[in-house]
Amino acid sequence: MDRAYKLIVLGQSGVGKTNLLHRWSSGRFDNFTATMSVEFHAKLFKVQGLLVKVTFWDTAGQEKFRAISHSYYRGAHGAILVFDITDRKSFGDVQGWLGDFRKTTDVHLEQPSSPLYGTPVIQRAPVLLVGNKCDLEDQREVSVEEAIEFAKSEDMMYLETSASNGKNVGKAFQVLLSEVHSKWKLASSGENSIFSKGLVLKLEEDKKDDDCPC
Repeated sequence: MDRAYKLIVLGQSGVGKTNLLHRWSSGRFDNFTATMSVEFHAKLFKVQGLLVKVTFWDTAGQEKFRAISHSYYRGAHGAILVFDITDRKSFGDVQGWLGDFRKTTDVHLEQPSSPLYGTPVIQRAPVLLVGNKCDLEDQREVSVEEAIEFAKSEDMMYLETSASNGKNVGKAFQVLLSEVHSKWKLASSGENSIFSKGLVLKLEEDKKDDDCPC
């Protein structure tokens, strides 16, 4: 095994985090009860000639387990942040989940070669914002445009999925894994890995292709 990545799945209880992971890992959809504390799923992938072990940690979205879940963020290389497009409150809660994750995983670097030496530069783990349940279009409460705009403002990528019919589920996990692996390659080459511009470009390219990330 050449590399190992720890990736976290975040979001309010009931948005479909466990269903997304189960669809990705087994290809099946089942209605699961709420995750208690933390569960994880691991897979081996070939990425650009390297054997990579990916472990996805499924965190509990219920408030009473939130403090426990935070302890598992340490050492994470990236995250999928899930909300339910039919539940506006779950979208409103995204900011809190993102803040908690970044508070734990952001790395503040000094730039000796920069004219702004002494000003910290933030090295961030990539985050993919996922609007789940896009098969329930007639119940949508959060527009694609609003979600994309928010993702851009927070330097995240955005994609819509359906754990129920499998739409974009594999793509979501692949997009995050590719971003994480690219960041590792950049860091291992000795360059700075500041990804905000790349994330915004990816969003703009996705929107241009089909005008909808679902």
